[in-house]
Amino acid sequence: IGGDSDLTKVVTLANIIKKYNRNLNGFSTGTGNQNATNALFNVAKPGAVSA
Repeated sequence: IGGDSDLTKVVTLANIIKKYNRNLNGFSTGTGNQNATNALFNVAKPGAVSA
């Protein structure tokens, strides 16, 4: 969802930055887990904790 649509439809950090810089890349699109091909820099694992 990170870079899906635009800021008027989906409020995400990626869409806020894209409003000012259309050349932004690396944001995720669609849905899936951290191993999905469309995850790009979105590699966080829900529920994970650091030791």
